[in-house]
Amino acid sequence: MDDDASMPAPILASVPDGDVPAERVDTASSKSRRKRRASLFLKGPISFGWIRDYIQSPTDRLLLVLRAHGDMQHSNEVRVSRAVLRDAGIADRKADYRAIKRLEASGALSVSRKPGRRPVIRLAQNAKFSREN
Repeated sequence: MDDDASMPAPILASVPDGDVPAERVDTASSKSRRKRRASLFLKGPISFGWIRDYIQSPTDRLLLVLRAHGDMQHSNEVRVSRAVLRDAGIADRKADYRAIKRLEASGALSVSRKPGRRPVIRLAQNAKFSREN
């Protein structure tokens, strides 16, 4: 009876649920639910002061503020002006450069640079930002 040897051992009722091996199976309904949930969005009232006070990473703050300025201008293109940086709580010019480079590397935005001008960024529609600070 080799069939009995290939069967897994029975799981006792005293074993906690977390210790029971399980496999997650995607169904059509779970895929559609996940897709619907991914399309949900967050809208304010979230003030720039709240963002400056509670979002610690300058990169994350800049992304949120750029998205907000893009929404206010009804555009995916935003010039990274002093006002944008002030709203994001970024006073150091080099922190500005680092944050933009991180966002560009993550695919969250693309940057158009011209000598002597502030960069113009183009926000990606559905970019996923990976936190690598």
